[in-house]
Amino acid sequence: MKNHWYFLLLAFMLASCSSKNDDDNAQLAEMADSFAANYFSYDFSGALRFCTEESAKWLHYAASNVTQEDIDVLKGLEAKADITIGSIYILDDSTAAIEMAVSHFLEMDSIGKAGKMVDEATFSINAVKRNGKWKIRMEGLPRSGK
Repeated sequence: MKNHWYFLLLAFMLASCSSKNDDDNAQLAEMADSFAANYFSYDFSGALRFCTEESAKWLHYAASNVTQEDIDVLKGLEAKADITIGSIYILDDSTAAIEMAVSHFLEMDSIGKAGKMVDEATFSINAVKRNGKWKIRMEGLPRSGK
C-alpha cells in the first residue's frame, strides 16, 4: 500500500513539473514572438516592454543608428517581418534560450550605413524570469547565425 501512495505522489510531482514547463514554454514563446515582431519592425520602444531594464541601453543604441534610408525602406515594405519561434531551452528556474527564424526583415548595418533586406536568418536570444515573468535579456544586438 505504501508503494502505491509513493507511486501516486511521484506521478503527481512529474505531472506538475511537466505542466510548469508547458506554461513556461508558452509564456516564453509568446513573449519572444512579441519582442521579435517589435524589434524587427524597428519599434524599439515596443520591444522594450518585453525586455529587462538593463537591456534598454541596447535598444537605445539600435534606435540611435537608424538612418533615414532605413526609415524609407521600412515605409515601403508591404509586409512585416515573419517570425517563427523554434526550440525553447529552459536552462534552469530563471534562464532560458530561444531560437527563432526571422524572414523578410531589414537588417541593420554598421554605423552610418543603410540596412539591407534579408530573406531569412536564425537568432538565439536569452530570457530571464523576474517576478514570475519571462523577459528578454539583451547582452548586445541580436546577431544571426544565418
